Amino acid sequence: MASADAEFKIYVSNLDMDTDTNDLEDAFSKFGDVIKSNVVYPNEYYYDDPMAYGFVSFKDEKSMKDAINGRRGSLITQESSSC
Repeated sequence: MASADAEFKIYVSNLDMDTDTNDLEDAFSKFGDVIKSNVVYPNEYYYDDPMAYGFVSFKDEKSMKDAINGRRGSLITQESSSC
């Protein structure tokens, strides 16, 4: 059994640079309560075609697993993203 302080977090890769935390929350909230999301933007100077990545934290493990199974390889925004 998970402790009350457990965080059920997934990593989401290959996000378009226009993706923001609201996009992540919208894409994953149908799987359960999203308690936190964030997007990390790489320094464009070092990459020819930079892609962002992010993290989404859920209230419970079931929501996290449903999100992984439900969104794997699917689009968040116009560009391809995967979790």
